[in-house]
Amino acid sequence: MSERMQGVGAEINPVHLADPTLAFLRDYWNQKRGARPMPARGDIRPSEFRRHLGWVVMADVLRGGQEFRYRLVGTLVTQYFLSEGTGKTLSEAF
Repeated sequence: MSERMQGVGAEINPVHLADPTLAFLRDYWNQKRGARPMPARGDIRPSEFRRHLGWVVMADVLRGGQEFRYRLVGTLVTQYFLSEGTGKTLSEAF
């Protein structure tokens, strides 16, 4: 690990998430997917997590997974990256 990355770690599927937005979105995802690997597109309803939309990014898969188009980039994500990606492909946006 480089010096720049000291103290940085990751935990796969943590039991407890300190950030309430992450905890809510993880629980929402798990509820909607049920026993499936992921929920169907129609299962996700942004109106059900309106207060968290600022941190949400939704993308459509293009060309068999070789490219993605951002359907939604939340306002807080946009402010963080200083760029608006909604409607752009991954290669266009960032």
